[in-house]
Amino acid sequence: MNKRFKIASFGMMCLVLASALFMISACDNGDELSTDQMGDTGITVKAFGPSPALRGGEIRFVGTNVNRATGVVIPGVPEITEFTKKEKTEIRVIVPQDAQEGYVILHTPQGDITPKTKLTFLEPIVIESITTAKVKTGSDFEIKGDYLNLIAKVVFQENVVVDSA
Repeated sequence: MNKRFKIASFGMMCLVLASALFMISACDNGDELSTDQMGDTGITVKAFGPSPALRGGEIRFVGTNVNRATGVVIPGVPEITEFTKKEKTEIRVIVPQDAQEGYVILHTPQGDITPKTKLTFLEPIVIESITTAKVKTGSDFEIKGDYLNLIAKVVFQENVVVDSA
């Protein structure tokens, strides 16, 4: 029994040593992969957002070496060259009020970068005031606020509907 145990132990030890030598030699082929995500000298955009964005709010680009960007083009407005934040992994710009939906272009010395996703906008309707006096049919009724052009219709008492068109 003791002899069988010694033979089995010796066999297991040889198996462990052989597999260890195999693993060491298999890993040492000279092709080391870099895990340094920021060591790349190229400019890449990994993500941008938020989308939908708010006009007057910030939009940010995240990637590698994005601080080398010279400007951002949003449809409907001139090129934006003023950054609110400019770091190696992130840049931020303010979205102008006249910006339109579409593809954003990041100008860089290496060429233009256009993300695959379109920039969209969130336009929350904000009602600041409504005429509170009683009005008669044909009289003016005033609503003040932001993004009121998105209102499709106004429904009055007794289901009287007025379309915005």
